Amino acid sequence: MRDVSDFTGWPEMLGGRVKTLHPKVHGGLLYRRKHKEDHAQAAEHGISPIDLVVVNLYPFEATASKSGLTAEELIENIDIGGPTMFALGGKKFRERDGDHRSHRLFARSAGAGSGGRDFAGDAR
Repeated sequence: MRDVSDFTGWPEMLGGRVKTLHPKVHGGLLYRRKHKEDHAQAAEHGISPIDLVVVNLYPFEATASKSGLTAEELIENIDIGGPTMFALGGKKFRERDGDHRSHRLFARSAGAGSGGRDFAGDAR
């Protein structure tokens, strides 16, 4: 796994509001291996295909249920980048690895470094 700032070469900015909203991320997610035009444009702009995304969404529901929360605090916990990456990944569902065993293998290996959480049950 890589930090998004290391991947894009750009720092997190605007108080943490801009992290994943970057052409290297969105272009990599939307890159279609079967389209020659995508290959040329990606090469021209230094975009590499992204085949796997792990997203840590903001805990919006838990935050919204807290008492005394201001509207500004609630608004700052609306996740834009994570759901956007889910949607972009969905556009490539036809290119996904259909072998669920590889998803479970990844989930187990990712869980080994996640404070003990086993993601294998989450992989479907």
